[in-house]
Amino acid sequence: MRKRAKGTKKHNGEAVEVAVAACWLSEDVVVPYSTAERLQTLSELQSVGRLLERPMVMRPKDKGGFEVVYGWDIVLTHKEAGLAAVPAILVDDTIHNRLHWGIVKQAEVLGLPWTSVASALVRAKKSYGLSNEKCGSDTLLGRTTVSRYVNILHKLHPEFFAMAERERLTYSDCRELITLAMSRQQELVAAAKEKGLDNKAIMRLAFLNNFGARPKPGGKGGGAAPGEIHKSMDIERLESVVSEQVGYPVEIHPRAQKSVDVKRLENDLSERVGYPIDIQPSAEGEHKGELSCHFFDRQGMIDALSQVRRGFTSRAQVKGRFTLSFESLEEFDHLTRNHLQEGD
Repeated sequence: MRKRAKGTKKHNGEAVEVAVAACWLSEDVVVPYSTAERLQTLSELQSVGRLLERPMVMRPKDKGGFEVVYGWDIVLTHKEAGLAAVPAILVDDTIHNRLHWGIVKQAEVLGLPWTSVASALVRAKKSYGLSNEKCGSDTLLGRTTVSRYVNILHKLHPEFFAMAERERLTYSDCRELITLAMSRQQELVAAAKEKGLDNKAIMRLAFLNNFGARPKPGGKGGGAAPGEIHKSMDIERLESVVSEQVGYPVEIHPRAQKSVDVKRLENDLSERVGYPIDIQPSAEGEHKGELSCHFFDRQGMIDALSQVRRGFTSRAQVKGRFTLSFESLEEFDHLTRNHLQEGD
């Protein structure tokens, strides 16, 4: 039995030879489609007569020629060498092949950061109207990974995502930062730009509000009143220092620490529902509190409500608040206009 050449990948396609001029790059392919180092390596291998890996191509029914979903840089190497044809693998025109080869495998070969994969997946989800579960299945990444990528792209400040693309913020940093309101992220972005903060400094500044809280004496029995969390002198001092550094008032809000069990529940529920879930225990204890589900558009709201409702048992006593946020007067108008019209 003939062994596969080192570096080739399993596929269910047909080995063919196609005209270089008939090839065109798929819009689904991760960006960038190659790197300067890889193009140089391919060129050197081509010049000494080495066989290159075959690119993956499809033949769309509604378009002519061959759509290259993997190995566009290999096609370009043949073109630069003046060759009229390139050996390729013809695969079926499916979403699985487009996303698995064009995004996941291409990123693996190039060693691209997770941000490139996340951007390409969100673009493909929108283009094909895919759910997180379907996208996770077609890419073999799983719904959980896709959901996390989608959440980051929708909730992370663009400047922070740009920093992640330059590998100045890690994937874990980004997952933590999206738990903050966009206004708070904007404050952190301004501070990072002005002071040239690295990722560790950004994260320390971002989550100072999780530390240093201590109750102040109050009432006959002393201590804080139920539900109250007071700022320590250390936090008040930090507020003053940070405000002076960034040039505008910065308020650090102490929050009750969540136990490991609560955080684990948040992650498990978020992965099952497909949207970020926040569990905020009451100051009286973790036996009561609030559960919030974040969504990012009209369809997301419908889907999130459906997913959350699906988890209710027949005995569930549902009560609480339903919250919609807005970031401008125009957004507020769109949310409330029909409710506030005269005569309604």
